[in-house]
Amino acid sequence: ENILKQKGGFELEIIVGDDCSTDNTPNIIEEFRTKYPKTIIVLPLEKNLGVMKNLKRCLNACSGKYIAICEGDDYWLDENKLQKQIDFLETRSDCSMCFSAILLYHEQENFFEAHHAQSLLQKDAITLEDLIENNYIGNFSCCMYRADIVKKLPREIYDLNTVDWMFNMACAQSGSIGFIQDQMCVYRLHANGAWTGKDIFEQLEGICEYID
Repeated sequence: ENILKQKGGFELEIIVGDDCSTDNTPNIIEEFRTKYPKTIIVLPLEKNLGVMKNLKRCLNACSGKYIAICEGDDYWLDENKLQKQIDFLETRSDCSMCFSAILLYHEQENFFEAHHAQSLLQKDAITLEDLIENNYIGNFSCCMYRADIVKKLPREIYDLNTVDWMFNMACAQSGSIGFIQDQMCVYRLHANGAWTGKDIFEQLEGICEYID
């Protein structure tokens, strides 16, 4: 809500794509939509689509120059996150997108830690080759994209359960990926997560299926 109140020098549009939640999420969404009717756009949905199809409809509804994603179980730490990422992309025409450092929150054990691979990065941009070797980004919620790059991605990418890693590889074919070392996002890890809920063997098997 602080970002809504202190959005800086840009016009903010929030697209909410709830994928048929069965908890209290719809009521919370309606509360915020009523409070900020000119800013929050809620996309109607009658049946569950799954992560990538729901992402596709949300991205298709975006009309701005830049797109930032905040996934349902993550949250942003810095009320200036969007402005910092816009400022970065405005000065780095070589970058197709950018991401910030994240904090990993282990929900069951109740502790935070830095993303190990990110903590080793000593540069402000990575290449497609870097990303193939290691998923330095880690999740969608720390990312900001150039909308024109996203619009050019092959539609088939949404037919695969690629989530952030391969989606960002596709973006990196149009330019480097900028890195802001400020920790501006929390990635919540828990047993019910779509990825973190899998054991290491299931994760590796899933990655191998996408190599081709």
